[in-house]
Amino acid sequence: MGTLLIIATAWFFDFLYLSYTSISERSIDVWAQLQYIAYLTGHHAVPSALNCAVCHHPPLYYALGAAVSSIGTWAKWQDIPRVLQYLSVGFAGVYLVFGALTLRLFVRQKTTRWVGTALFAFFPGNIIASARIHNDGLANALMVAAVYFVLVWWFDGRLRELLIGSCLVGLTLLTKSTGMVPLGLLLALAAVRLYLSSERLSFVRKLMPSIGVLAFTLGLRNWLRVPLKGVSTCFANLGRACAEPSAHLDHGISSYLWLDLKLFLTQPFLLLSITSIERGNFWNCFFKSGLFGFYPGVADPEMSAEPNTKLALAANGVLLGLLVLGVVLATRVGIEWYRREAPLLLLCAGAIAFLMVFRLAVPNPHHGDMRHAFGLTAWGSTLLMTLIERRGREAPLRYFTGLGLSLLLVAVSIAFFVPKLPYT
Repeated sequence: MGTLLIIATAWFFDFLYLSYTSISERSIDVWAQLQYIAYLTGHHAVPSALNCAVCHHPPLYYALGAAVSSIGTWAKWQDIPRVLQYLSVGFAGVYLVFGALTLRLFVRQKTTRWVGTALFAFFPGNIIASARIHNDGLANALMVAAVYFVLVWWFDGRLRELLIGSCLVGLTLLTKSTGMVPLGLLLALAAVRLYLSSERLSFVRKLMPSIGVLAFTLGLRNWLRVPLKGVSTCFANLGRACAEPSAHLDHGISSYLWLDLKLFLTQPFLLLSITSIERGNFWNCFFKSGLFGFYPGVADPEMSAEPNTKLALAANGVLLGLLVLGVVLATRVGIEWYRREAPLLLLCAGAIAFLMVFRLAVPNPHHGDMRHAFGLTAWGSTLLMTLIERRGREAPLRYFTGLGLSLLLVAVSIAFFVPKLPYT
C-alpha cells in the first residue's frame, strides 16, 4: 500500500510539472520529434534518416504519435502536441509501476522499498522526461517492463514471463536502439541458464518462441530502415544531427575514467556549449543529464531562477554522496550479495557500457546522456537499497545515512519542481 501511494503521488507530481511546462521547455529537439510524427501522418511511410534530426530512430513511438495526431485531427482537438505530452506522462506511469515491481524482486524490507521507490520516482530527470515529446518516454517504459519480466523468468523459471519479456524487448528495439540493453541482459542470462542446464537441447527448444520473437523484431527493425548510400557512419546513425556542431566531440579515453568534481559541485546545470568542459567528460555528462538534463548554452529562466540554482547544486552534492556511499558499501558486502544481485549488476554495467560504446563510436555529448537509459534510475536505486539493506544489520550509521541522503534528494527534487511563479 505504501509503495502504491508513493507511485500515485509521484505520478500526480508529473502531472503537476506538466501543468506549467510547454512542449519546448527542456526539450531541444521537440520540433524534430513533431516533424517525424507529421511525416508519418502525411506519408504513411518511414522517412529517411536525412529527413529530420531524429528520423534515424525506429518508428514505433512516432507511429503512435501519428495515430494520436490523426485521431486529434478527426476529433478537432485544439492542441494535439499537448495531448502527446499527456501520452508521455502515461508512459511515465508505466515506468513507475515496473520500476517499483523490479525493486520488490531484490529489496525485502518495507522501509527500504519505500525509500528506494521514492528515490527513482521523484528523481529530477524522471520528472523532466515525463513531459517531453520524445521516444525516450516509450522506450524507457518498455525497457523497464521488459527487464522486470526477464528477471522474473531468471528467478522463477517461468517461460511465460520470458516470452512476455522478449516481446517487450522487441517493442523497445522498434522504439529506440537502447533496446539493446534489455536484449543484452536477456541473452546473457539465457547463456548462463544454457551453460548450467543438464538438458541443453530441451532448454533451447523451450527458448524457441522467444528466439523467434526477437529474430522477427530485429528483421523488422532492419527492414523498416530506409537505406542510405554514400554517407559516413555518423550520418548513417544520426542522420542530419551529424551536421550540428554539437555532434562533434573531441575527447580521449581519459574522459571516461574520472569525474570533474569541481565542475560537478560548482556548476548547477550541464551546459553543452562548445566551450563547456563538462560536455567532454562522460561521467559529468552522464550524472548531470540524469538530474536536470542539458542546455545548449544557458539554462532557461525557470531553471536558473532562485532558489532553483541552489537546489540544483544541492542535488549534485547529495547524488555524489549517494554514489560514494554506494561504493563504500559495495566494498563491505560478501560474495553472497554479488551472487544474488548479479543480474542487477550486469544490467547497470551493461547500460553504462552501451552509452560508452555508443559515444565512442559516434562522439556526441548527447550519447552520454542518461535519458537514453533512464531505467538506470530505477535499477540504480534498487542496487543502492540492496546495499543499504544488506549492511543495515551490521552498520546502522551507514543504513540511516543512506536512507537520509535518499530522502534528502527526494525533498530537494520536490522543492525544485514546485511551481515558483513568476520566474525572474
